[in-house]
Amino acid sequence: MALPGFTQREFLKARGRSSPAALSRARNVRRITGGGGAGFTSRRGFIPKRGAGREGGRGGGPTAEELAAAFLAASGGGGGGGGRSQADELSLIREQARLGSEESSRERAAAERQAELNRAFERAQEQKRLEEERRQQAAALQAQRQEVFNSLIGKDPVRAILFAMGIGPEADIFSTQIKSLGATQTPLAGVGQSKLQTETALSGLLGRSIQLGAGGVSNLGGAEQAAQAFQSGGAQVQNLLTSAFGVGGTRGAGISAEELIQRIGAVTPTGVLQQ
Repeated sequence: MALPGFTQREFLKARGRSSPAALSRARNVRRITGGGGAGFTSRRGFIPKRGAGREGGRGGGPTAEELAAAFLAASGGGGGGGGRSQADELSLIREQARLGSEESSRERAAAERQAELNRAFERAQEQKRLEEERRQQAAALQAQRQEVFNSLIGKDPVRAILFAMGIGPEADIFSTQIKSLGATQTPLAGVGQSKLQTETALSGLLGRSIQLGAGGVSNLGGAEQAAQAFQSGGAQVQNLLTSAFGVGGTRGAGISAEELIQRIGAVTPTGVLQQ
């Protein structure tokens, strides 16, 4: 039975092979099959020779099945549809490159996110370190304030209480330092009770309501008005009044202990004033 002529590409396409290498191998089918049998025509059609088929054992040429088997063996294996065209190969390469690029982009993005997390962690740690450092410095300043208060309370009680409340030039020094640390100066512990006791004592000695605050000692009056309380009181009373007048109030600046005694002495009969 004679087979119709077909081109190499048609034959290869039917067998699922269209790569240039497969075409090249097709040209060598003659040599693979021993140079006889089927061959290519001048128009490069793949045409079996007349009488090439064996039927009932007649004819000496190879059959079409033998030629196909020989070609498949030469092309590297059997089974149709196994090969890829150059376009398919390029498409596959491009797809692999795209996937690789996307994976690289994801990896870079993940690395950048991790780097940013690391930087944020480092910033947070540095912030914690600075906050702890400021806290320790503020605590040290608070301890110094307490020491100053303890040293003042015995000899200058009114000034000491105002200092503990954060009032006065001495307190301003600490307030400036504490503010530089981002903190706020707060009254020392227990100063509220000491303030109330001192106000009560001064009010009783001077016969009028006395308040301690930002303006100093309010409603203090003149030194002469405190002469009787001063000369009749003991050392603690005189120390308290001297401290109060040393601070002064809204009606006048403070005066020294020497000036206080002079003013009181001016209105006190000789021999009555006791120091």
